[in-house]
Amino acid sequence: MSTLIQNCLTTQMDRQLIKAIVMPLIYGKTSYGFSEDLQKFFATNYLYPSDSVLLKLANIIINKLKTHPNLTNANHFMASIRNFAKLLLINFIFYYQIQSKH
Repeated sequence: MSTLIQNCLTTQMDRQLIKAIVMPLIYGKTSYGFSEDLQKFFATNYLYPSDSVLLKLANIIINKLKTHPNLTNANHFMASIRNFAKLLLINFIFYYQIQSKH
């Protein structure tokens, strides 16, 4: 097993990395943005994979999270939260537009 893979597997995942993994699902963060988060995480552990490797890893993780059968319900739930937030925003805007006319 290569040193990079060994280091990646034995490195403790911190809160920032977990957050970086989940954010693309919730907020639609791009693979490129996620690869930058991975780069920062690996740099804190003195690991410096190439940009192309990080982008490929980001794509694999995001695709797996979006298609994994055990996470499908969670993905639907997060989409529901996004839609609910949009509905609230529309209602607030509508309410304040009505209030400003009176």
